[in-house]
Amino acid sequence: MRAFLLGAAILATSACSGSDDPRDPNDPVDPSDPSDPNDPPDDPTPVDEVARDYDDIAATLGASARIGELSAMLDVVVISEGGMPDGFTYLGVSADHFHQMSGQRGGVSFNYLYHCNDAADVIVPTCDGTANHSHVTLAWDGDMTSAAMSMTGISNAGEWTIRDLSVDKPRVGGEASISFDARVNSPVAATYSLTYDTTFDRVRFAPGQALPVSGKIDFAITAMRVRANSTRNFSVTASLLFAAGTTATITLDGNRNYSLDLTTGVTTKL
Repeated sequence: MRAFLLGAAILATSACSGSDDPRDPNDPVDPSDPSDPNDPPDDPTPVDEVARDYDDIAATLGASARIGELSAMLDVVVISEGGMPDGFTYLGVSADHFHQMSGQRGGVSFNYLYHCNDAADVIVPTCDGTANHSHVTLAWDGDMTSAAMSMTGISNAGEWTIRDLSVDKPRVGGEASISFDARVNSPVAATYSLTYDTTFDRVRFAPGQALPVSGKIDFAITAMRVRANSTRNFSVTASLLFAAGTTATITLDGNRNYSLDLTTGVTTKL
């Protein structure tokens, strides 16, 4: 059917122009003149669109992790060792023995309920770095905007356990769920409605280090993307693998890899 429609369009154009030559170089749909400046741009193929979606998801995941997961993990490590993150306020102890702390970075608010425990999982009065582990119920929400993208309606909730506190090698484990809308501004503008579940697998910190030295975060992502007049619903599995240093590796669906600069949140396709 498409071949017949194309043929009809060519014939109609030729009739209007008064040319009997089907290879008329002035014909904007002349197949023999692909460089004709009047030719409309080719629409991206489905493969192009999927590749763009992967790149956008990696970029969004990296930016979100920088302001969210990475910041929160460092916060709870500091708190579990008896410290207080900059800009945070201690709100006291609840009736069920949870300490409470909250703070804000940019447009994102963080809230933590936590207590520290001994090796028998008995709650101890304070967190001072000598406990065996801590339990944290956490949430963050708000908006974030940068030159590359914006994230609105961020809503995250999770429960983590921080172990190996007494040997000063804290490692974070647990789960969380997050949702937000993201707009990626370049190279082609698109908006994403995202929800995903996160699993933290032995993400370890070393003394004096603000970035993880090992471990990973797994993501199960559900997305709806709108780009121009195209809408696509899809899901992606992802992992964020840490190694000592300022970079980590994002892998999407097992075979698409990106380098994440942990200090900036910027991703680079590998």
